[in-house]
Amino acid sequence: MKILACLRGRPGLGHVTPGLVLLDYMKKNIAGCEILICSYDNGISFLKETDYKVVDLNINPSYECWAGLNVIDDLLLKVQPVIQDFGPDFILSSGEYLLPVIQPFTNARMGLIYNPEVLMAKAHNRPYKDLFCELFSRCEVLIANGYPLQQHDIWEEAQQVYERSVKTLLVRSPRLPVRQSVKKTFLVGNGGGVSLPANTSTYSNSADLVQIWKKQNVEFLQHTLSIIKEECEGEEIEVHAFLCVDQPDYLRISDQFREDKRFLFYAFSPLYIDILAIANLVVTRAGVSSIMEIEHYNKQAIIWPLYQHAEQIKTVEEVAGRNTNIGAWYEAAAFKTLFREKMTKIAAAGTLVRQQATDDDFSFKTIVDKLIKTKI
Repeated sequence: MKILACLRGRPGLGHVTPGLVLLDYMKKNIAGCEILICSYDNGISFLKETDYKVVDLNINPSYECWAGLNVIDDLLLKVQPVIQDFGPDFILSSGEYLLPVIQPFTNARMGLIYNPEVLMAKAHNRPYKDLFCELFSRCEVLIANGYPLQQHDIWEEAQQVYERSVKTLLVRSPRLPVRQSVKKTFLVGNGGGVSLPANTSTYSNSADLVQIWKKQNVEFLQHTLSIIKEECEGEEIEVHAFLCVDQPDYLRISDQFREDKRFLFYAFSPLYIDILAIANLVVTRAGVSSIMEIEHYNKQAIIWPLYQHAEQIKTVEEVAGRNTNIGAWYEAAAFKTLFREKMTKIAAAGTLVRQQATDDDFSFKTIVDKLIKTKI
């Protein structure tokens, strides 16, 4: 049985890592399956570090046509031959914006991992709603990956979509045995980064805003590392920095701390979740997947939303309001105070209990069981 996974590769990794969670489980529990993954941009950079067979769709960065964050014209040309050559029995799409590209070229059964926030009542206009209701209806398995929505949040036509979806949080398990570190361990990152082409007017109100986001990522990462170095001078610590930024920025930041052997630097790496499992403190951009992983592993954390990014700001406010382990960070100058507060909490807690998650923690077993029973 052949399974093709199409994972949306930008702007971060929010659709890639949930797809991998499900694919790992499918690989282990569906006998004889052959898995091929296709993606692009940040997604392909991350997936190359895994042991899956991967196809780089190599999206043209100068394209003109957008649907959300997905290029229709270029992806249509790239996805069609992959589907025809591989001949999948089942296609898993992670990212609802990929559906218009995939569905015209296949009669294969389909499953979709989507962010339930796309069903929120005020999020989209009528043509968008009608299109996605039709596209969702063609998917045999729907997986709402994210925090549950209240019934009144969902637009009327999407009620049935949400009702027949499996509600879950697809959170990665460590791939290495969880160890107890004798040192304070910090994870610093910016999720999957921000990778967008110049013509982003349909994604944000201003293309300039994307450049502000990229600059903010670099500023916040560099500021975090500098404060940790200053506040922990002479201490035995481990700082694992996952910098999903442009190569010149990566080299500039890592070179600044090269002489301090306590600081380790990575670009895109599956090791992220292994470090998160042992970290005393996580500092990261407030992507939905990043927050879900922090909460799942019950971590002390400081998270920042992108500047004027309404969805991330709302999420940060809600999460920080209900989870005292998570601090919201909006201005660079406020970090030192937040960091000291977290270090006080960590010291008061003593040795943290770090447990490896098991398959039983995840409701995606329901998804795979459904696929097996209906004989993919």
